[in-house]
Amino acid sequence: MLAGAASAAWGIASLFYCTGMIYFLAALVCNRIRLSAASTVKRERKIMTNLKEALQYTRGNPDIRFLLSVGILWRLFIGLQVSLFVIYIKSYLSGSDTDYGLFMTTIGMGSILGSLAGPWVVKQVPYSSVIFWGMSLHYASFIILGLLHDFYAVLVIVFLSYIVFYATLVGLHSLRDKATRIDIRGRVYGSVTAILTPPAIVSMLVGGYLTSMFGVENVLIGAGTLALASFYLLNLTKDCSSPKADLD
Repeated sequence: MLAGAASAAWGIASLFYCTGMIYFLAALVCNRIRLSAASTVKRERKIMTNLKEALQYTRGNPDIRFLLSVGILWRLFIGLQVSLFVIYIKSYLSGSDTDYGLFMTTIGMGSILGSLAGPWVVKQVPYSSVIFWGMSLHYASFIILGLLHDFYAVLVIVFLSYIVFYATLVGLHSLRDKATRIDIRGRVYGSVTAILTPPAIVSMLVGGYLTSMFGVENVLIGAGTLALASFYLLNLTKDCSSPKADLD
């Protein structure tokens, strides 16, 4: 919402210049941060060695393997939202720039509330239940978005969807941290991030192509359906001997 107001007052180009300057200043500030001597010890390790160790650890840990699969499927089927939401609001719902700003602001507000509620939720409900119901409801919301034609109903759905999603992310990250040894976390997390990037790129490219053929609403319905079906299949086929997911 603030970005929309700033772009209207100053223009898009000025907003980009301002954003770039803020990132540049942040980089300068970060360059001045000094860690403790113990943290600055350099270890000569090859990138491929780190990657191999991380992949071996991931393969041998059922919780991390499951979470990685969840992440890949989310990026593959739902990663297209980044490029499709603007088409959804401005073309399918015939909304204005202001409507799109309000839509993204609503997502942001839901994300914040979900992040705040997440720690309380994971203390009350087992990780496995949080992840199962949270991801299921989030995926189902994309199907609903493709069926709606009322802008304000859409705002309600995305608000609730991202409350649920970010509360679920707290559970996902909590389980990830609990299941990963401290001495290897940096390598595992870095490797997971690298693995999750290609599915997101494919999702955005394919999503844009399919939108031009079938319409954005049908792509959202299809993406939500495929994400939901693949998530259920993953839960059916995962290793049933993974008690960590239910630990407090």
